[in-house]
Amino acid sequence: MLKSSPTIISRRPVFCKELIGECLTTHNDLNPEDIKFALQLNCNNFSDQQLAIIIVHLCKITDIGKFSLLYNYNIDKAIKSRDLSWLMRLLQVDHQMAFPEFYQQRLGFTVKEQTAIHRAHTREYNAAFQLVKTGDKITPPYSQYLIKPCPVYQKDSSKVLSSSFHDGVVKGDGRTKVSMYQTCLEGVCIAEKTHSNINFTSLSSDNSDMVMLPIKESSGMIKVQCFNLIDLTKAVSIDPAINPTTSLKFDPVVLRMIRKRLAKEIKMYRYFLSERNK
Repeated sequence: MLKSSPTIISRRPVFCKELIGECLTTHNDLNPEDIKFALQLNCNNFSDQQLAIIIVHLCKITDIGKFSLLYNYNIDKAIKSRDLSWLMRLLQVDHQMAFPEFYQQRLGFTVKEQTAIHRAHTREYNAAFQLVKTGDKITPPYSQYLIKPCPVYQKDSSKVLSSSFHDGVVKGDGRTKVSMYQTCLEGVCIAEKTHSNINFTSLSSDNSDMVMLPIKESSGMIKVQCFNLIDLTKAVSIDPAINPTTSLKFDPVVLRMIRKRLAKEIKMYRYFLSERNK
């Protein structure tokens, strides 16, 4: 009597839903019931390449995901309206459709900005594709495989970097305690100094997008503030630009520094605003 071969059950559909569900938890406008509805989707419709595209743009922890603004806005609308057909169509678009903030206005970016965005996009797609190919062999949370740890900033020993977000106060001797996020590209640090000592210190490298800018409060107190990257971009993309933590206008000198530093992010956010408001 011939024995039948054992049935091999692929874990991929489970992994696919776990991965998409994890990405959807980065969407602040979605609640658990919304995500439960979204996960009725059929993962068999997605190739490995398509699933990698989804992850890059859907996960708001990635550099590209943070600024796939219109795509994620529509994803949330489809889920909130319980339109599974619309959601599935959105999950099957290509890079250009998922990231119009860049591809629909590419000529509006400088060559340097285009190169930086392309580099981030390529790096994150490759990481996502490798994650998809090996996902059934690794354990969640899967997002940890998409983010590289930040390098330690050691150029100025007077700056004490922490691994978690909090506000710090400049010490009396002028040594600045700077608070940083644990992972790359998650926040922007603004350090405050006296107006007589305004300078621009960038903590940026190929692996980090942290920024330190000098500000001084109207009370005269010197503090250190950290902002989420997208929140700061939103604040300085419109006029008047209001500091979200103080509800006061940014100092004009500091505002120019921030807008110069976040030029490409501001272009992407303004594109999203113009399309959303149509």
